[in-house]
Amino acid sequence: MVHDIVKSFGEIQTFEWQHQKKYTCEVVYEDVQVAREAQRKLDGSKVAGGKLKAVLRARPTTAQLLAGNLNSSVDEAMLERAFGNLVGSKVKATLKRDTYTFSCFGYGFLRFQSVKAASIALLRGNRMQFGNAVVRVGQA
Repeated sequence: MVHDIVKSFGEIQTFEWQHQKKYTCEVVYEDVQVAREAQRKLDGSKVAGGKLKAVLRARPTTAQLLAGNLNSSVDEAMLERAFGNLVGSKVKATLKRDTYTFSCFGYGFLRFQSVKAASIALLRGNRMQFGNAVVRVGQA
């Protein structure tokens, strides 16, 4: 039922129920405008006695994503290992660092081998627990 409603807005790449969060689904659309329109109309709508939390994204157009909310102890190898395991392929991480202290500013970039791998990371990696922080992943 919800899948059909979500699909009625436009071409979707992935649809995934977040079973640990009641009434939450994540959808990746092919088009940014379609994702925004669906988010506006679907978020908070009533489904099976509860309010739907629609987490919608557009498909990345590049194989690079931005990772934020990282703590200063994170290094490139840690990110590469975590996101590589998440998508099942090699990932290249580049953190933005202070030139004097070399500590991480709290964000960096992830380069994937394909747009499909970046889409998987965007869908599954956003709000992932990473050490003592919740990582935010978005399009770069």
